[in-house]
Amino acid sequence: LRAISNAAEERAATEAAQKDGTAIKELEKALEAERLIDSKWIFSGLSDQGRIARLDTRMRRLQAEPLWRKTRELEKEAEQAFTEGNINQAQSIMQDAIHIEEAFVVNYRDVLNTEFNRVELLNNRQETFRSHPVKLSLDRQMAQAYEAERAGEWDKATGLWDLALVEMAKLMKEFPRSSYSSRATEEKLILQRNQARAHNRLEQLKQDMEAMRSLIRAADFTRALSQANNLLVVADKIEQDNPGVIPADSLLLRELKYITQNAGTLAVIVPTLDRITLTVPQYPQVKLLKQEVSQSLYAAVVGNNPSMIQRGTAPVESVSYKDAQLFCQNLTWLSGRKVRLPTLDEMQSAAGDVSAPPKGPQAWTFDNTDGLTVREVGTSKSNSAGFFDLIGNVEEWTFAPEDWGSAMVVGGSVNWVPVAGFPQRNAQKRERSRTLGFRFIIE
Repeated sequence: LRAISNAAEERAATEAAQKDGTAIKELEKALEAERLIDSKWIFSGLSDQGRIARLDTRMRRLQAEPLWRKTRELEKEAEQAFTEGNINQAQSIMQDAIHIEEAFVVNYRDVLNTEFNRVELLNNRQETFRSHPVKLSLDRQMAQAYEAERAGEWDKATGLWDLALVEMAKLMKEFPRSSYSSRATEEKLILQRNQARAHNRLEQLKQDMEAMRSLIRAADFTRALSQANNLLVVADKIEQDNPGVIPADSLLLRELKYITQNAGTLAVIVPTLDRITLTVPQYPQVKLLKQEVSQSLYAAVVGNNPSMIQRGTAPVESVSYKDAQLFCQNLTWLSGRKVRLPTLDEMQSAAGDVSAPPKGPQAWTFDNTDGLTVREVGTSKSNSAGFFDLIGNVEEWTFAPEDWGSAMVVGGSVNWVPVAGFPQRNAQKRERSRTLGFRFIIE
């Protein structure tokens, strides 16, 4: 019997047996001989449970491999049929794949690498096939809704988004395992519907906010603040009726809240802006702050002072590019005018002739300071255009595109050794330094 078993196992291992499928039959012979030994001659010294287990595993692995391949081949066929639009055929083929996979898991999960969630995945995919007609209907409703929006037909678009939501609800109720059935997609559709429904009210709100900005520019602060408070109520009502269209972090809402919460700052700072800014040579459409932003001005606009050494009349320092942008955004809201960081070209134009190194009171540099302590803003000698400290005191951020990780800082600082030319270097936007500040442009 052992000889029969050995011979059968050896034949099963040959390449020919693997190709013509006789390997399984040979292993069955080997197993039959081994089990007979184990049942009748258990004390013969030849009974070997380990050998039985090994032969059984080899045989079942060979039996399992065709099933493993077949279910994946059927899955590919089903996907191909689905891609070609043969939905019923795709469902039928996928059902065959599911039946084979179920048999594989029941009988052979211990002999090959088994994806235990594969039956579930195949069932989910089949349900996706079944739900496809509903998905097509949903897509049509969405396309029509977008078309209505492009045509400015917002009431019609709202109705079409409602119909799309009906199709989405059908998907989620009747085909919960479909990949098209998505709570996140439903939430997006709800937001689309709400935005279409609120569109006209939002546009009116934006127009009213522009009127509020005009009042600020005209220094009519009492009416501007009253308008801002009224618009906050309007915005809150729009959001209540159409959740998600004016989220708490929206720029629109933040602007209204900032204005109403900074009424005192509004009346104090806005009237001074034209006095503390000058037209930039070669750029008559913009005005640049005469000196660096002071710590007191930064604190009034932003609400904090990040400077390492705090003195209200000194330039704000230890500010990142993001900090400077936040200041510009807040001052834009506060003034009703566009405020931004200056470009490199604007700063160079304002600096004028820098063909010779600055001397003495022309700039606070390493030559006339301790190289670390910045001076009060506007205490150096102004240049021919009337600007202070475009060279020396603190380096200054310039504008860079939002997706850039770095920006140019210019002008040098108290630790800059004077040489001819306009000092400039590239800095990471996250950089903070006790000799790095900024000034702003008003358009």
